[in-house]
Parts: sequence; structure tokens; C-alpha cells
Amino acid sequence: MKSVLFVCTGNICRSPIAEGLFRRLIGNRKDIEVLSAGVHAVRGQPPSSLRVQVCAEEGADISDLRSQPLTAALVDRATHIFAMTGAHLETIQTLFPHGADKIVFAPRI
Repeated sequence: MKSVLFVCTGNICRSPIAEGLFRRLIGNRKDIEVLSAGVHAVRGQPPSSLRVQVCAEEGADISDLRSQPLTAALVDRATHIFAMTGAHLETIQTLFPHGADKIVFAPRI
């Protein structure tokens, strides 16, 4: 199974949007797991209401998502990691160098 992980700072704006839109794009595929996390996230925070609204307009419901910090377990589990900015990319590489080969830089998401 593939596991796609989107990473931003707090996991309440960019990465939940990416997670929601990607889930909508792949539909009900059971062979791809989609997650998001933040390099400085506080666990359990909902996505910002504006982001929930924007995603709803695009047919993606992210209202039930909750923030989670990026952990070694998430990095290990992921087959593909999408960093939202160059700073996120550098942080992931610094904290989890063993996952560097899984990281893709995804600017402007």
C-alpha cells in the first residue's frame, strides 16, 4: 500500500487542504493512504474554517481532520512525503534524515 503524507507547519491550513483535495482526486482507492501532519503542530486542532469552506467548494470535506505533529512513525509509514515549503523540506530532512528519499517539494499548495 502507498502512503502519501502532506506536511506543513501547524497542520491546520496547507497540508489539510492538500490531504482533502488529494483524497477527492483518488476517490475510494483502498491502495493509497492519505495523511497530513505539521512540523510544529499541536495535536487535535481542526482545520481553519476558511480552509474547510474552500475545500467544500471544491468537493472535499476536511471538517473532520485534526492536526498532528510530524513523527518518525509517520515518516517511516509514508512512501511519499510532500513538503509545502522549502523550510518544511529542510526541517523534515534535518529531523528525519532517514526519510529524505521520500520527500517531494510541493510549492504553492
